[in-house]
Amino acid sequence: MSKQRRFLRLGLAFALLMGAGADRAIAVAYQATLLATPTPSYANAYGVSGTSIVGGSSPGALLWNGAANTYVSLNPGPDWTSFANAVDGSHQVGSGQPSGSNEHALLWNGTAASYVDLHPDGFADSLARGVSGNTQVGSGLPNSNIGSGGIHALLWHGTAASAVDLSSAAYFLSEALGVGGNLQVGYGSGSTTGGNNHALVWQGTAASVVDLHSFLGPEFVSSVAEGVDASGRIVGYAITTDSSAYAVEWTPVPEPATCMLAVIGLAAVGGCRRGRTANSRSPSSIIPRARRSSSA
Repeated sequence: MSKQRRFLRLGLAFALLMGAGADRAIAVAYQATLLATPTPSYANAYGVSGTSIVGGSSPGALLWNGAANTYVSLNPGPDWTSFANAVDGSHQVGSGQPSGSNEHALLWNGTAASYVDLHPDGFADSLARGVSGNTQVGSGLPNSNIGSGGIHALLWHGTAASAVDLSSAAYFLSEALGVGGNLQVGYGSGSTTGGNNHALVWQGTAASVVDLHSFLGPEFVSSVAEGVDASGRIVGYAITTDSSAYAVEWTPVPEPATCMLAVIGLAAVGGCRRGRTANSRSPSSIIPRARRSSSA
């Protein structure tokens, strides 16, 4: 090797080393902005998507434009109290109640006048917690459970009439917290869970429920799924017997039989790959793999 090439390689190695060191040395900094509100002493922000931020201030739900630090009131009327919990593009969800009424799940499209009451028949109250496109999730208290507190996970597609009760006999209490693609996530508890919360995932029906807690170790007594993306990756947390909390990611893993059938049927490795993509969104044909990170 010539002396010139040796010096060139040493120079490149030194540059890479310095670059890596510089990356590790860069500190993460944040600029804090107090969002404009009608009542500065009482305000909360709960969700963000792009430049849109949602939350509330007495007495009602607010939608902020984060870039300009301006807000629009989403409160349906002067006799209402409301909060917005989540936002996705032009859609916002939360809850509200007129004076003297129970809480109703609400959907907005950027203005107070655009609100849609998602409250389904047969329920005493309801609340929307997550939104993705034209799909909303949350929970409601059936009239039959008044006094017992057994809320049910709910799924909507833009109207009260579209409400789907995701609760099943195995879970006396359940709530949907996040939605992504055709999956909904949250938690449930009942006799089969020993009264502890278990992270759950649904695919549009009560019968499709998968108990994500079953993929955790025996040291965990409870868990909750908070969010899911369109690929089926689910995140949440789990609690151990000594009350330590762990952040958890559940990743879809195709069943071996599913992949083998695809290979046989298509006689190509590409067939197995396509089968994996198609089945990664179906709770009935995936084996989630839990990865955890301690937050204790």
